Amino acid sequence: MHTYKIKVKPFRQPWRYVLLFDEDAPTGPFTMDLIEPHIALAHDRIDFNLNNLYVKRGFTRELGQRIDLSEPPCSIQLDNIVEDIRKYQFRILRPIDKFMEERIVKMKRRGYKQIGEPFSIIPTPPSKYRMVSVELSSYSPECKRIQEKFREKLSDYYIVSIEEIKNDEIQKAYEAMKYLIAHECPNSNSNEMKLFHGTRTRNINSLLENGFDDRYFNIKGNYGHGAYLADDPSKSHEFTSLDDDVQIMLYCKAIMGNIDVIKGELNGDKVKASASIGYHSTKGLPGPGLPAEYIVYRNTQIMPHLKITYKKRK
Repeated sequence: MHTYKIKVKPFRQPWRYVLLFDEDAPTGPFTMDLIEPHIALAHDRIDFNLNNLYVKRGFTRELGQRIDLSEPPCSIQLDNIVEDIRKYQFRILRPIDKFMEERIVKMKRRGYKQIGEPFSIIPTPPSKYRMVSVELSSYSPECKRIQEKFREKLSDYYIVSIEEIKNDEIQKAYEAMKYLIAHECPNSNSNEMKLFHGTRTRNINSLLENGFDDRYFNIKGNYGHGAYLADDPSKSHEFTSLDDDVQIMLYCKAIMGNIDVIKGELNGDKVKASASIGYHSTKGLPGPGLPAEYIVYRNTQIMPHLKITYKKRK
């Protein structure tokens, strides 16, 4: 600035600089915000959403960023990033490993708070493949939560592997439904949940490749013709099958929206094929001490997220 004889006076604030230009000029002064971007490129990847202030639109691939920040579910608005800096909070844009754990500790020491779940980055599979699966990192908070659930509810079994599923076609349909349901809910909250789903092993590949099909939803369930899920893996375990000494369970994302809570069973109303008027899903409470059941009635309300392979302890 001094090279061009432009007078500038900086003012330091906790999360930005404010630059005052031409304080005494006849045209009047003006200010510019210089936001501290916290640049840190590690492993040729951008780690935190705060770093994206540095990234010019269209150049993310050259910088090694493999998330399309303009498309759901990874979309992040510039205004949101600025607001996160103002509030000293950050989101993680890649799976957590031991290197990321060190980076997170450093950010927290600087007074920042982590918000939301880390984005998991799985490149889109070649067009000839419908889906791709990648083993979930054991450092992932999600992996740790599922392991803990199994220790608590299925202690006679241990997890062999957890694979994350990427299927663009299913995800696009799911995100569209999530957007529609959000507009019908208080505060535009779609009430997305992650829940277990048990089915026979022979059905797994079809669900991963093609998604759920409401024509084949459970017609014998206690709460009508829908896809049944549970937050207790022991409940979903009842519907799995043993194949080559292992069993497989899905961990799904489900758009619950407004939930109709029903205590007890439907007393014969098992032909129920949709959520009640004003609701998007059902939560069934069969009785004291019994696991709750969650039911969605439209195929695009549910998406396979993780494939859990597990085995009985000897």
